[in-house]
Amino acid sequence: MSKKDDSYDAFCVAKILRDMLDTLPDESHDDLFWTIRQLVKRRDSLVQGIIIAKNQINAQLTYVYPSYKEYFCDVDTKTAMYFWETYPHPKHLKGVQPKALLEELRTVHRGTTVKKVNQILILSE
Repeated sequence: MSKKDDSYDAFCVAKILRDMLDTLPDESHDDLFWTIRQLVKRRDSLVQGIIIAKNQINAQLTYVYPSYKEYFCDVDTKTAMYFWETYPHPKHLKGVQPKALLEELRTVHRGTTVKKVNQILILSE
């Protein structure tokens, strides 16, 4: 067929709908399934957005704190988020004593250890 393009397809669909409207079956539209489908699509979109945001923060953190994965395996934990907000660059850690940092991080997560704090300070130099 020599006349094959989108506008011709649209013309053919419109012609069939016009000529055969009485014989075409009714489309049963179940609102419940439609709503669920829309929610699933929205959730997938949100998950994709979260993945993109995590990849972006990972790239930025790798630039500023090259070994951050050794002391925060997940970038979005409460402790990690508090740390990134308080110390966005290693220069902000200059002069911070391990005990003071430990007490500060324990206000966010009681399970923070002296070992982890020392590791953060050593790897952030």
